[in-house]
Amino acid sequence: MRLPKITASLAALLLSSPFAALPVQAAPADTPAKQRLCKPCRMPSLPIALPRHGMVLAAGSFLSTGSLWYMVDLERGEASRILARDDRTAHKTDIVEHTTRPIPPDDLATLRRIADGIWASTGPLPTVMATDAAWDLWQLDGDDVRRDFGPGDPDGLGKEAKQIMQRLVGVAAPA
Repeated sequence: MRLPKITASLAALLLSSPFAALPVQAAPADTPAKQRLCKPCRMPSLPIALPRHGMVLAAGSFLSTGSLWYMVDLERGEASRILARDDRTAHKTDIVEHTTRPIPPDDLATLRRIADGIWASTGPLPTVMATDAAWDLWQLDGDDVRRDFGPGDPDGLGKEAKQIMQRLVGVAAPA
């Protein structure tokens, strides 16, 4: 019977210690709960560094070796457009063209809002059906990754992000 008294005394002592006064670290109020995390997630194999915090949108055709990639780096405030060609015999991807531009503050705020909306979305992003085309969208936040994909083109928040990326770095057909 003595053990419960000692345990209770020890608990009271610890709770009254300086450690009890430390604030609890909580996530910022504006951080959305992340939904549909991809674990393990197969990341794109481009010969360039992917952003730690941002988006990577890829579009391509089933009948073509070319692909078009848009990347948004939310930390650096940059958007990139990459035209790539898949060398199927060597099993590697070669970059044909790479364009990077700074993101204006208003567009950066909009892309952050879109990214938060995608993270908070419990279902897959909608798609606009089209033949011989496919898309992938990776949301990146440190080690957390969310991947949405589908045939055709992204719709909803994915379409909004794509339109901003195209306006910032231009539209180009896959190589």
